Amino acid sequence: MLKLFKNLARSGKEQLLLLAQVQLFITACSWPFLASWGLGMSIAAPLGNLIFGPFLATFLLLCSLVTICQIISIPHAPIITLLEWCSQFWVWSVGQGSSSWLLYTTRPPFILSIFVLVMAFLIVAQWPRERMRCSLALCILLITASLTTHIVNRYHHNQKLIIRATPISIEQKQGGTEVTVSKQTARMGVNKATLIFNLQPAVVKATGSPQISNLILEQPTSAWCKALSQAVTQLKIKNLNVQLSYKKESPALARQLTALKSACLASDTKYAQKKKQRIPPTRRLTNKPASKRIPKII
Repeated sequence: MLKLFKNLARSGKEQLLLLAQVQLFITACSWPFLASWGLGMSIAAPLGNLIFGPFLATFLLLCSLVTICQIISIPHAPIITLLEWCSQFWVWSVGQGSSSWLLYTTRPPFILSIFVLVMAFLIVAQWPRERMRCSLALCILLITASLTTHIVNRYHHNQKLIIRATPISIEQKQGGTEVTVSKQTARMGVNKATLIFNLQPAVVKATGSPQISNLILEQPTSAWCKALSQAVTQLKIKNLNVQLSYKKESPALARQLTALKSACLASDTKYAQKKKQRIPPTRRLTNKPASKRIPKII
């Protein structure tokens, strides 16, 4: 019996080391692509993969049993109950995820991305059977690549995002990341998907964090306010400053501004709104030459 337990412990250790090696290899191969797209990596990925394998095997086994029972006309109500429990467990486990588990890095240089991919394959090819050494080497490779990317991009935070041929400036300041949407950009059409899938990844690639400390929106249209009110709950915006024109807003813009303010309150985003002061027109001072008097000849 003791020998059986030792064999089980040894087999479990080998399986865990194999899981760690495979997970680190997948992470090293996917990190250059995810970082270049402005996406994060989850620290719960190893645990998720550990749960997903047995769950998938159990789910497929139960589905196969249900199909066989239906073919040969055998009652299969208990199997369907187990299948429902399995599905409910999966839905519950997926719902436990949080965005705080994601790790972000700035966009790595192209040469560094190629280097990480090549080194990951060389490490696995060099030590295919030595699980511990291979896992340790892959872990060191990932940490070194992340630190190198941070050092290289440390002083190159100011970038511009092009949305429909109009730039949006992204600047890294002392208080955090500041994103400015100029009035020319604010007049262009935009939707919720554009902000979520273009703006947030661009901020991550430039700064290494999805947090926007200050978003300045200059003279927006109702389309921009509507898109922001729909996306503000998913974007991590700390302060939103809306700068309006001195003219009176249209009814559509007023409604969208009210909806945007309500959405900011629901997402713990500080909302500020101000109007530009109207500059009074100045009179032109023209220096007309004095009329020359012609003396009368008597």
